[in-house]
Amino acid sequence: MLMTPIPLAELIDAIGEVADDLTIFAENVGEIDDLTPAVAAMDASAAPAGMRYLLEVDLAKEAITVWSHWRGRRAPTLREKVDAVLYYASHDAFAPVE
Repeated sequence: MLMTPIPLAELIDAIGEVADDLTIFAENVGEIDDLTPAVAAMDASAAPAGMRYLLEVDLAKEAITVWSHWRGRRAPTLREKVDAVLYYASHDAFAPVE
């Protein structure tokens, strides 16, 4: 469990080490981006103070994996990983190939 907020990009960069049963929460601000403070916590139904639900860790991992598979298994950059996760969180769908 990562209860100390870190930038969302840093959390996503280490997503492979985060337990699948955790949930990602981001600081309750307007637009969420790679620098938005985020945590991975256990209880998806109770956001930590000042945070809002973003996405379950297992879905974030899947969004990154699908992004790669749909692009010939190319390894995404950190920016592309963040974008894939944020797209899924906003649209409940995988990021389309452009």
